[in-house]
Amino acid sequence: MKVSEKYYDEIFPFKGQWDMPSSCGLKIRHVDGRTYVIVTEMYQDNPGTSVTYAGRSLAEQICEQKHLDLSQITYVECNPDTNSKLSFYDEEYFQVNFEADPQHRYRQLTKEEVTKEVEAERQALKASSEQQFKEYLKANDITEHTASGLYYSKSLVTGGAAPEKGQKVRIKYVATFLDGTPLGDSDQLGGLYEVEYGKRSVLPGLDEGIGMMHVGERARFVLPYTLAYGERPYGNIPAYSNLVFDVDLVEIK
Repeated sequence: MKVSEKYYDEIFPFKGQWDMPSSCGLKIRHVDGRTYVIVTEMYQDNPGTSVTYAGRSLAEQICEQKHLDLSQITYVECNPDTNSKLSFYDEEYFQVNFEADPQHRYRQLTKEEVTKEVEAERQALKASSEQQFKEYLKANDITEHTASGLYYSKSLVTGGAAPEKGQKVRIKYVATFLDGTPLGDSDQLGGLYEVEYGKRSVLPGLDEGIGMMHVGERARFVLPYTLAYGERPYGNIPAYSNLVFDVDLVEIK
């Protein structure tokens, strides 16, 4: 009974009954001034207490780690459909009011109700990301792009060798968000970063960009979220994040 990743943005580890190590799927959505916390039962991938039995304790642990106010959130438990012939579960969502008496604590939600709220934020994030991407390109006068949507500009062009798929290359890079907030750089990794070109060992947009360079060249690649980490958050990188990579191709090994 494997749970599809569409049900969660992250796996949230928590202490279950008797401090038993447990885990659930977690989505947090902010829609029209309301915060929705959606916890998903992971079935066989949860070694401990179920989200229903964990109840208020799980909600408190999430709020503590995510800096949320329990009294200000809408808390929803999800029992997902695993599309398994052996599964006796149908997809169900329940809004939980921890202040109500046990008989009235759970209110079943329709899938349409949940989807409406989740989709509202997703569409807003997507639209905002696409608008920010356009504004960045205009402000920096970057117009050249590939069919995939990768935008680029070369500040140093050479007649050096170009990498072939499967070859290892060494690059220097600085990665930022569109607003210039640092994301990481090769200096943090020892000065040069080694990549096996064409093997998708790095983000799709960066991999494509490396293939467009020659040894000694310097380029800026502007990755739309579709060529970066996509529609899901990744560590400290929010969903729908567009990224900028300034890259020097130093060597082909």
